Amino acid sequence: MKPYIKVFCVLVFVLVLVAWDDNDISSPYTGSFTLSYQIDGVTSKARSIKWSQNSVNEIKTNVWVEFFDQTADCTANSPTGDKLFQLWFSTNIPNNGAWTYNDCDGPLPNVNEEVELTLNSANIVAEQSYTYDVIWGCNSSSVSGEINVTFELGTVGPKDWLAKQSYSKSNCQGLFAPPVSTFSYIPYKENALDSYDANPFEMSVNHTNGLFSYEILRTTQGELKARSQVNFNDANTLVEYRTLNNGLVSTLMESKEDLLVVVTFNSPINLEEARNFSERANFHILSYGVYGTNLQGEVVSAYHFPPSHVIEGFPESDKVSFDGVLTMAGVVNRSHLSDILDDQRVALMDVTANQIQADIETTMGEHIPLEQIGIPTPAWLIASGAISMHP
Repeated sequence: MKPYIKVFCVLVFVLVLVAWDDNDISSPYTGSFTLSYQIDGVTSKARSIKWSQNSVNEIKTNVWVEFFDQTADCTANSPTGDKLFQLWFSTNIPNNGAWTYNDCDGPLPNVNEEVELTLNSANIVAEQSYTYDVIWGCNSSSVSGEINVTFELGTVGPKDWLAKQSYSKSNCQGLFAPPVSTFSYIPYKENALDSYDANPFEMSVNHTNGLFSYEILRTTQGELKARSQVNFNDANTLVEYRTLNNGLVSTLMESKEDLLVVVTFNSPINLEEARNFSERANFHILSYGVYGTNLQGEVVSAYHFPPSHVIEGFPESDKVSFDGVLTMAGVVNRSHLSDILDDQRVALMDVTANQIQADIETTMGEHIPLEQIGIPTPAWLIASGAISMHP
């Protein structure tokens, strides 16, 4: 196992704890946020996150999907641009996966400064204590800036700014990426906490008989990003969505050479199996999700965003037993799509990002990078036993 995987559980010292206010009825009403350092970067820990019963009732009836974010640097009024990028995150919050975004003016994906968790609000339990931890790597040897924690009640709803914490670390070894140049920053106006929003809303699109929808936003640099929503909790929608994706494959293969694919397996596969699978498909890995359970029997999702773009390993923890890789996202050549589709371990091969990209280019006349299109996954539902997906 590579040595940097071990930083998942190595903490050296902790900075000031920040308590959260109940700024909005739907937001987490209690919790804390701390930073700690390891040799290769920074760890940000959101702990004791709780939603009250009123909060749970509100988010379950909300028509928009909720998001829980940790964002570093350029969207936090840091004029010197990105200094950190995500390596790992782990959470016991019920979710539909996570995606990273680049809101700054820099090359993808090594300057992604935002990791966004899509909540599965139907399974959030009132008063239960949740955690959301992110391990950040360094883009330069000396780093300083700020990390924000936000809760978003849908794109058009309030975005609650829960915490902002400053970080500073010199002599960061920067094992994971070469130094990244400084880019210009366009500051946005920070108002009250309940209106904190760095990404102006463009439009929402309901696609193909309501099987999925997506929202289009602009980054602080004026570029497009999008995020898709799927009701994985509905069994009929899930079956029809899988059929839709299988049908899209032949159409996309005629028009695109390389495609963004999000694979979800019907059960966790071990490290060797995950590596063999990704190598056979020549997967250019953007992220992969490792699932397991903690000492309380709760499902834990741990996502890795490897700068090497290969399956690197599993996190180490004495408090979580990891079962294996349950999902992976990346770019695949069209010649490998049928191999993925024919694999009996694959519950869902999601290729809708490519359709969203084509639709946006047609309707708006603008290009959106595939890496900037967030795609959800039913991995948590499979890991929790809430659903079963087999070919």
